[in-house]
Amino acid sequence: MVTPQKYLDNKYKTKAEREKVKTINVDELLESGELDLSDYVDAEAIFLPRSNLTKLNLGEMQNLKLIFLYDNNLTSIDFLNILPCPEKLKSLVVSNNKIQPTDIAIFSRFKNLKTLKIGTSKDGLAGERRNYFYGSLESWKDLSKLESICIEATDIDRGLEYLPSSLAKATVKSELEIECAPNRSDAKCKAIQDQLRPFDYDLEAWQLCHSRKIIKVCNEKMPKSETQLITLLLTKIRETQTEITQLNKKKKITRGKRLENRLKLLQKAYDELETELEQKKMLYYETNKVEHYLKLLKKSNIFSILLLFLIIVIILIFSVISLKKYSIRNLFTYYK
Repeated sequence: MVTPQKYLDNKYKTKAEREKVKTINVDELLESGELDLSDYVDAEAIFLPRSNLTKLNLGEMQNLKLIFLYDNNLTSIDFLNILPCPEKLKSLVVSNNKIQPTDIAIFSRFKNLKTLKIGTSKDGLAGERRNYFYGSLESWKDLSKLESICIEATDIDRGLEYLPSSLAKATVKSELEIECAPNRSDAKCKAIQDQLRPFDYDLEAWQLCHSRKIIKVCNEKMPKSETQLITLLLTKIRETQTEITQLNKKKKITRGKRLENRLKLLQKAYDELETELEQKKMLYYETNKVEHYLKLLKKSNIFSILLLFLIIVIILIFSVISLKKYSIRNLFTYYK
């Protein structure tokens, strides 16, 4: 066996050859070692799984779209920080490595990612690998094209409400688009799993049942009116009922309870929202009645004020007339 560096150097012997390579692909078991890919300036895809990589230098690849580095021995992903065109990256998979404690905010610059897998599977843990990522999913709120994530065995424990609607739609089709199993008793990502499991890992259903929380952090994810939200909830309820009906006997054991839980939670959210909407309608009706009576009262008060003003004017007029009469009488008396 040879190291990853020697393997590629033997495959592409000159710098001129390396500069033309579009896809870097290694599918052999290699010796542990570092890898410098700075000569592969035009590469668009890197496939280096199970290559025993310990350190990687990507250089300044301008067109990189895909990075698959799972099942290696990498301890850091600092090589991502110098990529000059982060917006071009579509898929990033670094699962099952040995990444030391790293905040997941490091991925926030890759705004067009569709796939982001950074966790550690049971097999990875068995192979003495574990990625120590931590932080809040809030840092991924601008990754608006996400469709699949893996945070297994990480310490990512909050921020579910910030995940984009693109991922929510993807989870409708497959429960595997958000992999968040703790795989260890001390992994904090269990907090994410505990929130999603009752919804059968359907992020869209979770978002509909936590609409207030979603609206608070991102108003664009939720419909603007309660009526629209009720319609979406009702649609989701019907879809869930259909899923339960269509489950075969084998899957009923594994998914049946989760789907029934999802149905109950959706129904509860629907009932609460419908009740709230009825209360708002009643409040609106009562408010209109009060406003109507206030207007009548206001008109009545204006009439009273006008009447009082008229009386005051009349009194003043009589007072002035009386005063004039008194003055004239006094004047005559004086001259007499």
